[in-house]
Formats: sequence, structure tokens, C-alpha cells
Amino acid sequence: MNRKVRILGVAPYQSMRDTMLRVANEREDIEVTAVVGNVEAGADIVRQYEGEDFDAILSRGGTLLEIQKVTDKPVFEIPISYFDLLNVIKLVENYTGKVAIITYPNITKSAKVLCDILHYDYKVFTIHSWKDARDTVQIVKQNGYSLIIGDTMSTYYAQLLDIRGILLTSGKESISQAYDDAVRVCTYYARIKREHDLLEALMRTWNARLIVLDGDGNPAYQTAPNERKSFFTLCRHMLPTLQQRKEFTVHKKMQNGLYMVTGKSCRIYSAVYYLFVIEQNRLDFQSIPGFTSVEVRNYDDCLNQDASSTLFCGSGRPEMKKRCSALARSDASLLILADSGTGKERCAQQLYMDSDRTRSPFYVVNCSLMSQKDLKFLLYEKRSPLYVQNGTVYFKDVQLLGNDLFDKLVEGLQHVTRMRKSRLFFSYESNSCRRDVSQDNYRYRILKELLSCMEIRLPQLCDCADDIPNISILYIHQQNRLSGSQIVGLEPEALDVLQNYRWPHNMKQLERILHEAILLTDSPWISAKTIRQLLKEDKSVLFRPSAGAQIDLKQPLSGILFDAVMQVLAEENMNQSSTARRLGIGRSTLWRILKKGK
Repeated sequence: MNRKVRILGVAPYQSMRDTMLRVANEREDIEVTAVVGNVEAGADIVRQYEGEDFDAILSRGGTLLEIQKVTDKPVFEIPISYFDLLNVIKLVENYTGKVAIITYPNITKSAKVLCDILHYDYKVFTIHSWKDARDTVQIVKQNGYSLIIGDTMSTYYAQLLDIRGILLTSGKESISQAYDDAVRVCTYYARIKREHDLLEALMRTWNARLIVLDGDGNPAYQTAPNERKSFFTLCRHMLPTLQQRKEFTVHKKMQNGLYMVTGKSCRIYSAVYYLFVIEQNRLDFQSIPGFTSVEVRNYDDCLNQDASSTLFCGSGRPEMKKRCSALARSDASLLILADSGTGKERCAQQLYMDSDRTRSPFYVVNCSLMSQKDLKFLLYEKRSPLYVQNGTVYFKDVQLLGNDLFDKLVEGLQHVTRMRKSRLFFSYESNSCRRDVSQDNYRYRILKELLSCMEIRLPQLCDCADDIPNISILYIHQQNRLSGSQIVGLEPEALDVLQNYRWPHNMKQLERILHEAILLTDSPWISAKTIRQLLKEDKSVLFRPSAGAQIDLKQPLSGILFDAVMQVLAEENMNQSSTARRLGIGRSTLWRILKKGK
């Protein structure tokens, strides 16, 4: 074969797609189109590319099994090598809970061998279809396992059933091996492939929905896997006319719109086929309200996040899990109290996901951006999230509301309590308004007494240091997946440094330090030296003028203004929203002052 082998790569996750393209760019014998699609979505992608001149398809796991059902093209598996397995198994070496491996038979044997060699007591479960994954994960959960290593569907159902999951990823060598297999087979079957392309070229003459019937009126090809029976009936009724005229077009009104159907007859290898192109005449309408302080999330948006994106301070504690689970299933309004960086929003989102209201959206109201217009919309408009049946409205960072907005919000919520249909969540950052503890106490009492909020207090990260190894493992796995890095984990001494640090900015700071450590590490392990250096640098940039410092009035006005703003910023614990509100200026004005400096 003189030309390059054209390959369609269907990756279950983004970083595999990126690695596919990197490896392909290093070779001269292949041309690769790589897309992301998992399980049935992967099969749909292959159907969309059915008319393209690809020689082979590469994929993995359950996605590969589904693709094989919908294509006649050769499909090659991207393996998971011993090295790939070893990376993940070593990564969870310090995980403190029970670990289970759920995967397909071709990986099960390798996983058991590695576990035996390394003396790891990990239970290995075999699934034969992605549809088996949910039941297997359910069994694993009932047996007390808290971490699952598996393919995309196993980790998906793990997250759905509130178990942490780590995805088995294929490295560069495994993808290169799959390319070698594809090139070898496609070169051998080049002649057969060219003959098959004659029919594919014919199919590409139509870009719309396509149905092909053979000479007896039986389905021979269709672009949509679950095409409606009414379309096949329509096509069969057109056969007598098409046999006489060879080509014609009709319009047909059906239940969901007006369709234009064009029929053609053709002969391929002495056999007659009838091709029908079906196009719907329709208009698409969209209507999205524009309120900057209100964000809308669907259940699927929350569910598709990585495991590390759902962690918050205390989420690993059994007593916290029990309380959050019980409150999530209730209809009570909830107040989340916590310091900055502890994951208040993640906690609120997890409460929503564990509730019985997931068929309706999760609305996040950013109180730092709320205006009088937004408040009026929330309280009195019929399109307001407050009036969505079984919705969940989360007021994020209530402490950032001005006194006037806070009082109007509470008063309005009291008045609309009987009419509203959504459940209310609030979060209050307990260390953001240090200048006025009485205000914190007042608002806390109002939310508890007038709005009947049940309370959830998130601990500081330093108070749940035992969770730091698990948090770090899951975060490293997330970054490995997103960036294609292959960090195995942290040195034991590095873990000790993390667990003994005070973390003034909690999980937000921990994740920032880990992210920088991953970028700076060129070996499989993150060292204690790297962690210490990053913590030292992180401390040094937190410059905060002392409260009550004297301002030099002999300097230019711009310098006096900058010093005054910096002093208020320090008193507000470096919270720019609170600083701007206290000074009576906009955040953009505050930003310009800070940028200009002295």
C-alpha cells in the first residue's frame, strides 16, 4: 500500500485523543482523525463518519464493542499494557479504603498477575459488556469498597453511586502498538478495502438521512440506527414509481413536521438498490434569559465531572457523609458554613445530586454579582428558578450581599415561600467579614430562624488531614487524564509535608500546589523538595499590609489612593468583592487601582 493508512480513532476520554494525535504525528505511514466518544456515543460517531474513506477504526473497552456492532470496517483495540496497569496500581498504593478493579476479560488476567506479584489485596471483577458495569459497581459498593479502578463506564457508574473512581488509561506505547496492528492488517487487505470503497463512494453522494432498500424492499443500509418504521413504510410505498421513473421527489407531512424524500435507483455489481434521502423542513428556536448572576446546570453537567471536582473538606468523613446524605433527601433549606477554599459549592452540588430533584436544574446564584434587577427577577418573575417545579436554587456566598440586598432577599423569600417550588441552599463564608462579627451573627440567625435553614459546617482542611492522601491521589489522576501526564504519586515525605501544613486557604490552595507540582515534575513521583519550595513561594506572595498602618500623605494622590485600597483589602482578608463594596466602587475600578499601583 503506497498511500497512508487512514485511521479513525474513537477515544473514550480527551487525553487519549490527544495522545493518539501526538503519536500519529511522529509516523509517516498513517493519517489519523481522532474524536472523543464513549460507548454508544462512540458508535454514533462511527455512523457519522461512515461515508469517510477510513481504512480502520481504533478504540477501547466497551466503546470498541459497540462500534463493532455498527460497522464493517476493521476495528482494532488499543490495549492496556502492564505498564499502564502498573502506573494506576502504584498511584493508589497509599489509598486507605478498599480498592476494586472492574474491567473486561482481556485486562482482568493482567491485573490479577500484577496484584499477585506486588502482593496487593485488590479484588478484580470481570465484566463482559458495559451494561454489566452498573450491577457490578452496585455489588462492589454493597461490599464496602470505596475506590474503583476501571474503564469509563465503570468509573461513570461509580460516580453515579457515590464511589470514587480512577480510569484505566492507555499510554503512548499501547497506542503505538494499536497503530502497528492496524497498518499491518490494512496493508494486507488493501484490495478488498478498495472494492468496498466503491459502495461507500455512492453513499457519500447524499448528506442527509439515508435509507437504502434492496431489490426486494428489505433494508440494506441506514444512517440512523433506530430509524422510525414510518420512514421505511414510506420508502416501500415509493418503490413501484421509482422502478418506472428511476428518480423522483415527494413531500410528506408527518406528526413532527414536513419531510422531503428523494428516491433514486442504482445498480451495484449487477444488483439493484433503491436509495432514499430524507430531509426535514424545520426552524430551530432558542430562548435563554440573560442574568449574569444566575448559572444553570443540569444533572448530567454535574455527573460528568471528575471525582476530584466533587471533593470538599470533610467529604471523606463518615459522619459528614451520613449527615449530608440525610439532609440531601429532605426538603429542608440548607445553610453551608465554611471558610474560603473549603469547597462550599462542591458540597452544595453534591447535596443536589444526592437529592430526588435531579430531573430539574441546579441553579447557582452568585451573590457577588447580584444586582437589584437580578433580585427582582428571582423573587417576582414567573420564569424565576424559584418557581421551577422541584428545582434547587443555591445562593453562593451570601456574605457578599450588601445589607440592603440581603434584607430584601430574606423578606422576599419569606413572602414567596408558599408559591415557590424550588428548594433553597445557602453558603456563608465565615472568615470573609472579619471587621464585623456582629453582622455575621445577625445574618446567621436570620437564615436559621426566618428561613428555617438546617446547618452544615465544613471543617478546615488542616482538621481533616487524614483525607489529604486520598484527595491528592484523585486530583493527580484528574490532571493525568486532562494533560496526558503520567505522575504515579507523591513521595511519602511529600505526603507528610502536605498533611502537616496548616493550609490557610484549604482545598483551593492544596489543589493549586498540586497542580504546580505536576507541571514542575519530570519524574513519576512528586518530591518533598518540590512541595516545600512551592509552599514557601506561595507564602511569600501573600503580601498584606498590616491593619491600621499609617498612610504617607506627602506622596501623590495616586499613591495615597493605592495605600488606602491596600489597607482596606487587607482588612477584608484580600476579598476584592467585599473591598469594592466597602469602598463604594465597582470591582473593575478596584482592579485598575491595584494594577496601576504606586
